[in-house]
Amino acid sequence: MIKTDNDCNISFHLRARALIVADNHILLAQRKGRQMTYLPGGHIELGEKAEECLLREINEELGYQAKIKAFLGGLESKYADNQKNHQELNLIFLVEIDNLDCSKEIQSLEPHLEFKWHPITALESANLKPEPLIKFIKDYHQGDRRPWWGSAGFARKLLKYRLTFFGNKS
Repeated sequence: MIKTDNDCNISFHLRARALIVADNHILLAQRKGRQMTYLPGGHIELGEKAEECLLREINEELGYQAKIKAFLGGLESKYADNQKNHQELNLIFLVEIDNLDCSKEIQSLEPHLEFKWHPITALESANLKPEPLIKFIKDYHQGDRRPWWGSAGFARKLLKYRLTFFGNKS
């Protein structure tokens, strides 16, 4: 996690996420007691490749050996949690796990997480975050193989900060 000065109060997260599809369903992760869902995966550690992170996270959280099939794209987002601001960059991969059956419950190996299958056609009801994932996943499922890129949750103040940070004063 990269932290900025106290004036901005923003923590930065670099994450690898998995799109795991079985029989027109996707596997979603959810922190117990929370409403939102997200793609399985987690924080990329310093010195770790994104692909290595994702395979490690899937094994730690689900106990499965996975195969990365393709890089699908990236999605940046900003959100607040417990009165703290966060910015994240998600690197999203298509992942395959042999013999995965969406009619069977997936057991989490981590006590704070649960996993559930959700129909691709009804992603709006899953409270999937960041929200642009809904359109990206549906488009991918319908055959659109263009790389993904999207942003969510950016306010003008943060945008101005980002432009200034990269040397553009306008």
